[in-house]
This record gives sequence, structure tokens and C-alpha cells, in this order.
Amino acid sequence: MKSRAVLIYFHVFCAAFVYLYVRNKAALSDDTVFFGVGDGWAYQVLAVNIRYGRGYQDRGVEPFETYRFNERAKKRSDIDRYKPDGSRVTYYESFINRNPYTIDKPPGYPLFLAFVYRIFDVHPRMVKIFQVILLAMVAAVMPWIAAHYWGKWGIASGIASSFAFLHYFCPPPVNIQAESLSTFALTGWVVAFILWEKQPKLLRIFVLGTVSGVLLLIKGLNIFIPFFFILQLGIRKPRQRLLPVSVFFLAMACLILPWSVYASSKNGRLVLISTQGGPVLFEGNNEDSLKDGCRHTEWRRAKAGDHTYLYNRLKNTGYSPLKKVFIFYSQNINDLPKFFLYKLLQGFPVHKSIPFFLIMVGMFLYYLVRLFRSDGERVPIFPVIFFLNLLLITLIFFGEVRYSLPFLPFFVLPSVYFSFLLAKHFYSIRAHVK
Repeated sequence: MKSRAVLIYFHVFCAAFVYLYVRNKAALSDDTVFFGVGDGWAYQVLAVNIRYGRGYQDRGVEPFETYRFNERAKKRSDIDRYKPDGSRVTYYESFINRNPYTIDKPPGYPLFLAFVYRIFDVHPRMVKIFQVILLAMVAAVMPWIAAHYWGKWGIASGIASSFAFLHYFCPPPVNIQAESLSTFALTGWVVAFILWEKQPKLLRIFVLGTVSGVLLLIKGLNIFIPFFFILQLGIRKPRQRLLPVSVFFLAMACLILPWSVYASSKNGRLVLISTQGGPVLFEGNNEDSLKDGCRHTEWRRAKAGDHTYLYNRLKNTGYSPLKKVFIFYSQNINDLPKFFLYKLLQGFPVHKSIPFFLIMVGMFLYYLVRLFRSDGERVPIFPVIFFLNLLLITLIFFGEVRYSLPFLPFFVLPSVYFSFLLAKHFYSIRAHVK
């Protein structure tokens, strides 16, 4: 039986790899990185600098051509952005003159890129192929996860979930962005969680804590996952929580603290994971985002001197980011219910996407049914942990589908299994009637 299951997972991996490769064939042949709006060029700069032993510098220190930016980079004079004081600067000027240790990106993804470039030299095409492999592995693991909780029906629903994920909710593997690696890391967290569930030993919770640290070093938006895990551990096993919790956080600290010491020494102030938290908090909570729940940067870029924006007025007050946001909330308290609804609609666009709507409704119905049924079948807790993490991130910062994508494979699983659960009960009732 095990050999048959392994064969199934292998076939799913091969099918997923071929599907992703064919679907992205044209972009996979491109051996460059986009130079312009977005995080891709910043990740590329960091990775190439690490590859050549320049440290975690977020600026151009190698010849421009070394970074393998795309053709548009040759026309970089017409690509502009804004300095903190509102003045315009080309991307190329920013590339050359930027503060070298801003530490506004967690190190996980740049280190992954640097690792690939260390093996294959600076060829973004190889990164894209590696990301296809990682996402195919995610698809292949989904039937294994479902089988752990739901047996034979789980394998079938896991296979269906794999291809629903690939077709509708898969991060683009050809983008030099952290979402593909984050999706893979979240899958690794689920595997480590299941192994710990099977045998809750200290070594296994240490591994789970280590993977949790990796999650945070890839994407700061995974910040609440470890805490929701600890919360459910305390609820399920309140008398056995102290030692496992200590081991869990020790494993996380072993990864995060060395990076924090390095980042803090380079940046000149305390940095836990990155310096991105404050700016992103402002970008999701300002007068423009109040209208649609999206990320807006106008107040600190094109309108940096405009005092109709609260944060421009509070610029030299020395207030912490949280205090400034609380002031913003207090001044717009009547608009907050609508504001948070806008954020949720941006992060969970059920009004725009029928597949997204069906997945969220299916997941909700699955857990609603399990709440009132107890037939000995395992119930996965990790989709709930991931959902609560994403919900808080969306409400605190802003809603954006790109940030939701890494979590969606784990919402797909219970949702698709719910349809199989209905078929299973229909089959049982029909057999009983006969």
C-alpha cells in the first residue's frame, strides 16, 4: 500500500512539473529580472551581492550588467520613484546610491537566490526552474497530507486539491518574488506539524520550531503562525505545554537571533527580522487606503509634503509607528468598519473570483460540519492557524492577493475534501438503502 501511495505522489509531482513548465514555458526561457516597480529587482540585488561576497547590501556594488536585469533596464532614465522627501529619483540612481543596509527584506529568499547562483552562477532562469520544482513538490505533498487525515478518500481529494491549486491558486514560479518559496516553506511546516502530531516528541517540536523560524525569515507576514500553534497546544494539552513550548521557541531563537544581531549591527538600530514592518503598516493605514483597503504610498512619495496626510504632520514627533496608526484610527473611527471590510475584500476577493469564493465557502462548511460531528476522523488544525494568521495580517496591514496565495493550498484541502465528504455520505446512504 505504501509503495502504491509513493507512486501516486511521484506521478502527481511529474504531472505538476510538466503542467507548470508548459504553462510558463515562454517566461522560463527569459534569463533576466524585471527592473522597475516591485520587489524583484531588490531581491536580485541582495542575492547577487551575497553571491559575490558583498554582504547583505541593498544597492549596486557590482557592474550593472552582472545583475542580469531585463531590456527595460537600458531605458532606466524614464523609470522613476520617490525619495523620502518626495523628490523624484530614477531607479538606476536608487540602485547606485541607496543606503546599503536598509534591511527592509527578510533574508530567506535572497539567500535562496544566492544559493542557486552559487551553483549555476547568476542565471535567473535556473531560479525559475527551481521554483517550478518547489511548487510541483507542494502539489505532490497535498495527497499525502490529505491521506494522513482522511485515508483513501483523502488521497483522492488531495489529488483533486493539487490540480485545483496549480490551476487557480499557484504563485507564478517565473516571478523573482518570495511567494513560491514561502508556499514551499508553509508546506514544510505542515509536514513537520503532522510528524509532531503523530509522535509529539521534543526532537520533532524542535524541528517544527526550526521550520517556524525559516517561515519568518522568508516572509514576516507569517509572524502569527508560531503563536497560534502555541495557543492551540495550550488548549489541547495544557498540562504538557511548558517544556515543548520552551523547546519550540529555543529552535526559533537559534535561527532568528544570529540574523537579528547581524541586521541590527549593520542597520545601526534593533532589527528583529526586517525594517519593513513600520513602513508597510503606514502604507496599509492612511487616508488613501481608507477608501479601498489597498496599499498606498502616495503620502510618503508623490505627496510627501502634503500636510493633509496625518503621517506627514507627525513626521518629526518621534512617535512610534503603532502610536501614529492609533492616532489615525482615532481620527477616523466612524470609517473603520467599512475600512476593515475593504481590507478583507482585497485579501479574500470572494466577490471577484468564483474559485476563491467556492474554496472559502467549502472550507467554512467543512469545519462547521466537523464541529457538530465526531466520528473518529482526524480534523486538520493547520488551515485554521493559517487562516487566522492571514486574517490578522490583512486587518493590521492591508489586503493583497499576492500575499494570500501561499496560504491557499491549505484552504483548498479541506474545501475539496468537503465535496468528497458529501459524496462519501451519499454513497453510504445509498448502500444502506439497498
